[in-house]
Amino acid sequence: MVAGEGTPAAWLLGGLQAGFAVAVLVRRPERRSAAPGQWAAALPSLLLAGLLLRSGGVDWSGGQMAFAAFGAAISVAGMLSLGRSFAVLPGVRALRVSGAYAVVRHPIYLGECLVSAGAAWGLGAAGAALELALLAAVVWRIRAEEALLSAEPGWSAWAARVRWRLVPGLW
Repeated sequence: MVAGEGTPAAWLLGGLQAGFAVAVLVRRPERRSAAPGQWAAALPSLLLAGLLLRSGGVDWSGGQMAFAAFGAAISVAGMLSLGRSFAVLPGVRALRVSGAYAVVRHPIYLGECLVSAGAAWGLGAAGAALELALLAAVVWRIRAEEALLSAEPGWSAWAARVRWRLVPGLW
């Protein structure tokens, strides 16, 4: 299936982006802003994810759609758990420790990686290279974000309870 206008892939990706946009519009104001290095860490993963989704729109198989749908469901669960604390760039609004955040520390990034893996699947070696670059960028982003959040009350207890940053049992 082609991820062109009106296809299930287009609806899935468009719906996910619309959800992100609404979440940004209704979010709480930051209590503490990120330093430039911390928000700059978010930019490579945003760029790579966008590139993968754009270039991965050639031909979506059922397997690709399954990856993307599973990733989108995880991202939506993370967004719902965050509520009005969602943001694209790091900043401290409120520490969320329940819902999807009781399983992994960064469920939205896990979902993003799965959605982009669905796009990368159809791109062969180039897609695999882009997905690996995205994973490296997400790891950098997570480390920068956790440096900001670690000063929050309750963060160390939550981080000790929820050991896995991205993938349960792995990291």
